[in-house]
Amino acid sequence: MIGLLKIDARTIVHYETLNIMKWPTKEERENWEIENFISHYHSIVGGEKLKIYSRGERPDFVLLSESNNQKYGVELTSVYMNNRSVPDHHIPDIESYKHNPYGGEDNIEKYKCKVLKSIRNKNKLALTGYSTENPLILSVYINELLSMLIGSEEWSCFFLDNGFDIDETIFSSIILWPIAEDREFGLFKNYL
Repeated sequence: MIGLLKIDARTIVHYETLNIMKWPTKEERENWEIENFISHYHSIVGGEKLKIYSRGERPDFVLLSESNNQKYGVELTSVYMNNRSVPDHHIPDIESYKHNPYGGEDNIEKYKCKVLKSIRNKNKLALTGYSTENPLILSVYINELLSMLIGSEEWSCFFLDNGFDIDETIFSSIILWPIAEDREFGLFKNYL
């Protein structure tokens, strides 16, 4: 079908664009997230290589360490600024984005608070029936362009300043990815 469709006052798209664009299914999104999580996890912990052992719910995946056969339950979550942030803010080029008010200090702080709230909500959910047969890891996909403005040190200070203690959660580790420079940030339980 050829023609134009008015989405809102400033957005008009071609019908053929709508037919080409396909939003990924939940399974496709989760497969993409777990593969990328595994890569970021490997980067942050070093030599431990993980592979998918099984798929499920509560947690989403069980991963197996190739080095010591330890299994880990992995719960996936992604945090958006709001339900319009992807189409409204992920399209501009990176240089124009750096000067966009969306990336200002207020929005960065709001987003970090939203990530912390999401982590706390996932912890509450996990306490109500997740399998704890294996240590649980929370994978937090930082799915916002403004994440490129938040580095490891800033995340560390934010969690400390907000009194977040991973030892008070069900998770053995929490991995935020990607952050600035396509890196990752991890919180790990102190088992000493």
